[in-house]
Amino acid sequence: MSGMKRFARWPLGPLLLALGCSAPRPVEGVWRPGPGEDTEHIPGPMKNLGPIDAYADALKAACPLILSKPNATVGYLVDLNPELAVRTATEYCAWLYYTPEHKYEMSMLTDLSKLDDLVANKKTCLLPTFVRDPRYERGEIKYIFALHNQYIPATRELMTWSQIDGNWERTEYGIVSWINDKTYRLDKI
Repeated sequence: MSGMKRFARWPLGPLLLALGCSAPRPVEGVWRPGPGEDTEHIPGPMKNLGPIDAYADALKAACPLILSKPNATVGYLVDLNPELAVRTATEYCAWLYYTPEHKYEMSMLTDLSKLDDLVANKKTCLLPTFVRDPRYERGEIKYIFALHNQYIPATRELMTWSQIDGNWERTEYGIVSWINDKTYRLDKI
């Protein structure tokens, strides 16, 4: 019996199931903790981004890097097919932090989400509480911004959250208007 005939008799179901259950492909600059790895500390700094002198320059550098990751922008799908936009979008988040050298750095990105997000038809990004930058002791870095690529697609609001006296407060920046699949305009509220 030829090799081709033997292969044709194998059921394809287990093979396809195994491929469907495989781990997601690694994405450069995206941290996904392995089994037993500390999930409270995200590695830093991000390669090829920083150190940067001004936080505004760090934000400008971080934005295109985050949006360049697979499925980070699905704005073109929001009006056409909101359900597909939610299913295909990938949420990325990271810390922008300030070092004792008075420079800004960014942690690696993560795309971890809550387990129940798929059932609830929503996307989130679980950002670890701390950055593990081997150059500094715990407590030497200051957390400036939690960076994130998606805003609220249903309302197109762009906002930030900051912790003040132990409470999280929201600051609204504007409404995102998509010009094309990679370009947007931020309109003031």
